Amino acid sequence: MATNVFQELKRRKVVRLGVVYALVGFGIIEVAANTFQSLGVPDWGVTFVIVLVILGFPLALVMSWMFDLTPEGIERTGPAEASATTAVPAETSQAEATPAVGSPRRRRRRPPPPLPPSPSSRSRT
Repeated sequence: MATNVFQELKRRKVVRLGVVYALVGFGIIEVAANTFQSLGVPDWGVTFVIVLVILGFPLALVMSWMFDLTPEGIERTGPAEASATTAVPAETSQAEATPAVGSPRRRRRRPPPPLPPSPSSRSRT
């Protein structure tokens, strides 16, 4: 059971976000602690930054559990069964369905239609 929960946390990228949030939050707190005094910010300013970072941590974890950031935008994370298997249409070859390792799969764009000739390029007769 515990491994299932941890695997689900990894699938939803909650663990990754927690580590990144902790590192970035630590950096923000360090910058605030080292610069606020020389900028004339009151002593409670650093404490305020620390409280904001701590209060934002659970919110970020919950948002990471619920949503995924995709090239199409922010989408709600689906159940494990729906995201674990993806169907490949019958007319699609396996080479087209499997993208190269490390590269996102992108749709091919059609080339734009040719532009009509400009009035200055026409020859006058």
